[in-house]
Amino acid sequence: MKNITLGFDIIIVALSLWVLLKLLGWRGLMGKSFVMIGVGAVIIGFSQILETLCIIFSLMDISIIEIIHRAFLLTGLVFIALGFRKFLEVR
Repeated sequence: MKNITLGFDIIIVALSLWVLLKLLGWRGLMGKSFVMIGVGAVIIGFSQILETLCIIFSLMDISIIEIIHRAFLLTGLVFIALGFRKFLEVR
């Protein structure tokens, strides 16, 4: 089961990086907002794989892993929210 979870996490990271690379081509204020959204997606993707790897290798207590995971998720969502906010300012 851990291999399946790790496989999905790798796919999530790869897709989030792909999204960011596609958004990096945009310029101007809209480009900045899209890049912030893409960075948020990458942070969320890496939070998933970081959590899985910490659990697989038992690097920390599970409650600490979950707190760190949620902190990364919150950071990624803040980037996404700020990106959408900036996007709405452009409109």
